[in-house]
Amino acid sequence: MNNPMFCGILFTTAVLQVLIVEFGSLAFKVADDGLPARFWALSMILGFGSLPVQQLINQFYNVAQNYNIGRNAARVKKNMQLSRENIGVSNEYRD
Repeated sequence: MNNPMFCGILFTTAVLQVLIVEFGSLAFKVADDGLPARFWALSMILGFGSLPVQQLINQFYNVAQNYNIGRNAARVKKNMQLSRENIGVSNEYRD
């Protein structure tokens, strides 16, 4: 992860969630004695499992952008047409 602000927010959120679950039983209406270890393990697996899934989504998105798959190619073509119209390029130079 290259974004230190994101990492700081992610870490702070995780610490606050642990504190709320373990020590905020009355105020936040969670389990009186905190979570048992098996539920903490499940929480960690589900929480950290989302990171590799997001990385896969990012990779698919990057591949799609590199090959102009989807709407990007149409958007670029439309922007080029609008730009040419705005600067008054004659029809003989249009695609």
